[in-house]
Amino acid sequence: MIVDVTPVRFRPHDDAYRLDVEVIRAKALRDRVASDPRRSFERVDFHCLLFVRSGNYTHRYRDYRASVDQHFRQWHLVTPYARHLGYSTKSLDRACRATSDATAKRMIVERIILEAKRILAHSSDPVARVSDDLGFDEPTNFVKYFKRATNLTPTRFRDSLLPAAEHSGA
Repeated sequence: MIVDVTPVRFRPHDDAYRLDVEVIRAKALRDRVASDPRRSFERVDFHCLLFVRSGNYTHRYRDYRASVDQHFRQWHLVTPYARHLGYSTKSLDRACRATSDATAKRMIVERIILEAKRILAHSSDPVARVSDDLGFDEPTNFVKYFKRATNLTPTRFRDSLLPAAEHSGA
């Protein structure tokens, strides 16, 4: 029997040890390798495939999270955060996936939407002002962004928070 170890995440001195292991038979491994045209060899004569990516992503994740909380109004993409922190976008994405099971971009979107919902729920500011506060060039871009993330327009979201009596006009 051949053991094929698929992505291994090793976090020393961390509660969240994760080791994903897939055990497959030698024939299945040979078939898998043979079916991939990018492979340059025909014969599989090894006993174990081991892919290891070591490193503790917790500090990267915390730095990124703090940076998102500080700059989400100005930066809506991962690239400026990566430049600011001195990491690659891929490295930040790996850290986020390993720590929170969300992509780096998803974390930015969730932070912007959280703040948008907070402002919409606790103020009567027009959507254009909320859009400007969150760093969008145009209110229409904000409306599309909000709707893509929540399936509601900002106005509908705000209306959904009103008591039933206010909806009926009473």
